[in-house]
Amino acid sequence: MGRGGAKATHLYRLSNGTRSAVRLLEVANLKPCCGRVRIDHEEIPPGGAGEVEVVLMLENKAGDLNHVAVVTTSRGETIELKTTATVHPAVRIQPIEPSPSRAVSGSGRTEEVRFLAIAAGTLGDPPLDLGHMELGSTIPARWCDSEVSRTSTDGVETAARPLAVRLDAGGPPGARAAELAFRIGGEIVHRSAVNWTVVPPITASPESIALGPKMRSAKVVLDSQDGLPFRVGRASCKEPAVTGHAEVDEPAGRHTIQVESTAGAPVGVHILTIETDHPSLPRVELRIVVLD
Repeated sequence: MGRGGAKATHLYRLSNGTRSAVRLLEVANLKPCCGRVRIDHEEIPPGGAGEVEVVLMLENKAGDLNHVAVVTTSRGETIELKTTATVHPAVRIQPIEPSPSRAVSGSGRTEEVRFLAIAAGTLGDPPLDLGHMELGSTIPARWCDSEVSRTSTDGVETAARPLAVRLDAGGPPGARAAELAFRIGGEIVHRSAVNWTVVPPITASPESIALGPKMRSAKVVLDSQDGLPFRVGRASCKEPAVTGHAEVDEPAGRHTIQVESTAGAPVGVHILTIETDHPSLPRVELRIVVLD
């Protein structure tokens, strides 16, 4: 289990079947971040044996852990010691159902995402008590149920309890992150990150297009991100040589915009503003790059 200070020790026995002593010249720890290596004897007598101890550091690790140590002997031999372990974190969270991991700005809607908190342990070192675990967060979070389900597979005991967090859609569009803190008796036993993206009510794909002598027109797709249909109105640009119009004049969740430039369009970046009747986003701006 990947709890604080957790370790797993593996001992390798090196036997000397020759008639002369063999010295262990070097023990190379190729992954010092994952483990520590120690030898009990630097020289192994004829017919004798020595031990190499590999200690895997499991704290804050999860999943498959691989470590490699290489022993070089006075006979010119290299012995590769590969140590593996599967680490179950003391507590982790996973989505209960596929979630959008996003929230729409200005929509007034609250996106709530459900997770499953899972604590792992063994018969001798049981899982942390999720039933009495306190939940703290930098965004609104709550336990969905007081019941804790339990399973046992291959000697690993797990306990699970559902929780939900509300994704904040405030501020400008962009990436967001929050932290969940799990406490027992006021002490934090685990932290988990929740990541999501705030998107505008209408997105443009692509957000920027390039026009030039070889391609004077292109299409941009506007998509409603909150499910509300909208109508596209006038498209205008300070540069009259750059124009745009919607292919459909009816309300829809998706619109295709035809953007064009004439032969006299000056080289540079121009902003095409598209008006909409969407209640949260009355205009969408497209970046039009005119090439020479």
